Amino acid sequence: MSKDFLTRLWWVCSAEDGLCKEGLNLCELYERTEEGKQAQQAFADVLDTFGLTLAQRTEVDNADNRQLDAAELQGFLNGWRLCAMLQGELAGKGGGKA
Repeated sequence: MSKDFLTRLWWVCSAEDGLCKEGLNLCELYERTEEGKQAQQAFADVLDTFGLTLAQRTEVDNADNRQLDAAELQGFLNGWRLCAMLQGELAGKGGGKA
């Protein structure tokens, strides 16, 4: 499975804006974990302490979102690769590179 395909799959599954038709919307399956909610709130609380203007806060939020998306995509891709390797091992095909 190519990285490009997995990246597109991740974007469909991780988008929270739900741009897909009802019944075809994989975004509806996206669930933010409690840890994710708490971390997002903690980040917002820290930003509050700096007294940033709205423009500054937006710039910091956007940079943070880009970093979080990149980290989440990285975890998704690595999870798929590890899953493929495990599947190969369980099937008796050896570990190999996925």
